[in-house]
Amino acid sequence: VLSLDGCGFRGLSTLLILEKIMEETSKRAGEEVRPSQAFDIICGSSTGGLIALLIGRIDLDCRAAIEIYKALS
Repeated sequence: VLSLDGCGFRGLSTLLILEKIMEETSKRAGEEVRPSQAFDIICGSSTGGLIALLIGRIDLDCRAAIEIYKALS
C-alpha cells in the first residue's frame, strides 16, 4: 500500500523520493518497475490524490508524473 499525503507544492518532494525508491527497485529487479507494478493500492488525499491518479490509474512513471505535476503547480 502506498499512501500519499496532501501537501500542496511539497508534493514534488514526494514524487522525487518515490522516484529514487523506484530507481533502486528497478535496479534490483533488472528491469523498469513502475509504481503501479510495485504497489497493490495507491491512494492519497488532496495533492497526494492527484499523484496517486498520475502514477496509479494513469500508470505514469515518476519522471512523467513530475513533469505533469510541475506544469499543474
